[in-house]
Amino acid sequence: MKQFVVILAVLLLWPVIEADAQENTADTDADETAPIVTEIDYGTDGDRLRLALKMRGEPVYDLFTLEEPNRLVLDFESLEWQADLTPLEDIDLIADLRYGLFRPGRMRVVMDLAQPVEVERIFIRGADEEIELVLDLTPTDPETFASRAGWPEDARWQGEEAVPVMPDQASSDLIVVIDPGHGGIDPGAIAGDLLEKDVVLEVALSLAERISREPGFTPVLTRSDDRFLPLRARLRIAREARAHIFLSLHADAITEGEADGMSIYTLSEESSDQAARAFAERENRSDVLAGADLEGDADDVTRLLIDLARRGTGRESDKLARSVLSAMRGNVDLIRTRPIRQAGFFVLKSPDLPSILIELGFLSSENDRKRFTSTDYAERVAEALVVGLHRWRAIADPAFTAQRTP
Repeated sequence: MKQFVVILAVLLLWPVIEADAQENTADTDADETAPIVTEIDYGTDGDRLRLALKMRGEPVYDLFTLEEPNRLVLDFESLEWQADLTPLEDIDLIADLRYGLFRPGRMRVVMDLAQPVEVERIFIRGADEEIELVLDLTPTDPETFASRAGWPEDARWQGEEAVPVMPDQASSDLIVVIDPGHGGIDPGAIAGDLLEKDVVLEVALSLAERISREPGFTPVLTRSDDRFLPLRARLRIAREARAHIFLSLHADAITEGEADGMSIYTLSEESSDQAARAFAERENRSDVLAGADLEGDADDVTRLLIDLARRGTGRESDKLARSVLSAMRGNVDLIRTRPIRQAGFFVLKSPDLPSILIELGFLSSENDRKRFTSTDYAERVAEALVVGLHRWRAIADPAFTAQRTP
């Protein structure tokens, strides 16, 4: 019976592409021999902070620092994390910590620094099941930190040469790229143990499965599991997949005021409001915070892309947004004010590809958290989105629905 279920699932999902399949293979599976971080401990001696990562198993690691913003990065050949991050709340030198799969074969831990630090010493002590990776950190001046910060060889994101393998498809199929935001080292918004990267991935997988059963459409996933993917790579996947539509899935969290419900964003140089601008700035900066600096387009190229998007592609993106919104009404709870918004999201800047960013809701909202964790939420969103895609196709400019050539 179990074998039948597995076979059935494979048949249903056969058109769904795992982006960058040439690089991202079984090495993302759990490694039974990987060291496990079980606890964080720390102590202070004057200005010196001793941070100890307690582990089962001896790690193989690299350490380096980066500036703008100031970060301390630990790369491991493999690693599992089971430690509570609560102790970090009491450490003055460290503002935040994130961890996750950065690329196949490399787990990354990024510590956001509250001020510049010097790594006086890093060493391993103990053996077998009681190992500690110990870091001695002291404050330093910005100039000294900057002089020692920088990317070591082979530490930046790699894999830009990987090309998604397209499935067989009818020549009239619309190729829909589904882009679940964040992933791996980049969790996105956080509310307790609920992470944006997990919420959007669940919806993306459900949507891809639903589209794969819809005649006339072929889904492409930028990521199908919990892995990091830079913003530029997401656009490259869409381009090389010869996509007709780009759907980016996100959620948000706010610290002031209250908001809940879904909204849809299209590209604009001018954000529709301050909240939209702040949301776009956070999303566009995710590469930097994850330790994979986005080398942005020059200002003139960015202006050109936005100008092109404002023309034909911009009009089609607006049509797509309105079509999806009309399908969502009555099926999914929408934000009460301005459900269609504009901001300068990097992932919406393809000049010839109608693109929208769907903000599923807010992890800071109790109502939205209940929706995200309900058993039928992802399916309801997927069903409504498919209706919206059909509505857009019925009114789209034929130039945007014609078969794309390599």
